[in-house]
Amino acid sequence: MVVFLVVLVGFGLWGLADALVFYPARGEADAKVKLRDYLHAAETAGMFSASHVSVDDPKRTIAELEAREPELRRAAADRTTRAGQQADFELKRYQYLDSLRKMWRLDKSRTTFADPVALMQELDNQSKSWSNAKPLDAYDMLFQWIFVVVGLAGGAWVLLVIARASGRKYTFDDVENRLTLPRGGKGGGDTISAGEIRELDKRKWHKFFVTVHLRDNRSYQFDLLRYKPLEDWILRMEEVSGTGDKPEEPVTVAHAGPVRPEDVLEIDPNTHG
Repeated sequence: MVVFLVVLVGFGLWGLADALVFYPARGEADAKVKLRDYLHAAETAGMFSASHVSVDDPKRTIAELEAREPELRRAAADRTTRAGQQADFELKRYQYLDSLRKMWRLDKSRTTFADPVALMQELDNQSKSWSNAKPLDAYDMLFQWIFVVVGLAGGAWVLLVIARASGRKYTFDDVENRLTLPRGGKGGGDTISAGEIRELDKRKWHKFFVTVHLRDNRSYQFDLLRYKPLEDWILRMEEVSGTGDKPEEPVTVAHAGPVRPEDVLEIDPNTHG
C-alpha cells in the first residue's frame, strides 16, 4: 500500500508542478514569440497603433477569428498584396490569442498595449536569447490538473485505507501456528489454528484476497495487501495443515523392451495420404 501511496502522490505532485510552473513557462515563451510576430504583422499591414493591436474582448475576438482561420490562411499566403497583409495581421492576432487561451490566460490585461512600438523593440531585443519554444496543445493544462486530482485524491484514499488498517492488528503465535483476528470487525477476536483449516480459496489471490474455510464451516476473507505479513502467516498455516496444493507425482511408463521386427507397421507404398 505504501508503494501505491508514493506512486499516486508523486504522480499528483508531478502534475501540479507541470500545471503551475513548467507548462505555464512553456506557454509564456511561445506567447512571446506569437506576440512579436503579431506586432510585426501589424506594422507591415499599417495597423501599428495601440487602438489597432489592442483587443478589448479577447474571448469574443478569438471565437470570430477561429471561424475564419482557414479563410485567413489562404488569403495570407500572398503577403505582397494589401489584402494578404491584412489577413496575415488577423491570423497572427488569432495565433497570439490562442497561445494565451492554451495556458488559461486569455484576458484583457494580456491583450491591451499602450505602446506597441516600445514593446516590439523590447521583444526584438529579447528574441536574440530565445530558444525554440514548443507550443502547448489545447488540452495540456487540463490534463495536468486531471493528473493532480487523480494523483492526490488517490493518494489521500490510500492514506485513509492505511490509517484504518493500522487500527486493526492481527497477531500470530509462531509456536502454535494460531492467528488471532483483530477486534471490532467480523469475527473480531476469533482465533484460527492450522489444524482447523479445511481449505484455502485462492481464486482472488491475484487481487490479494484469500478466503480461509475451517472444518466447522466458518469462513473468513482476508485482505493480504493491507495487512502485512498476513500472507506469510496464512501460507505457513496452510503448509502446517497439509491442505496446500500437492505436487503431481511423476508418471512412470513401463519399459516394454526392445522393438521387435514384427511390431513395426509396414506402410503400403500404393497408399497416398
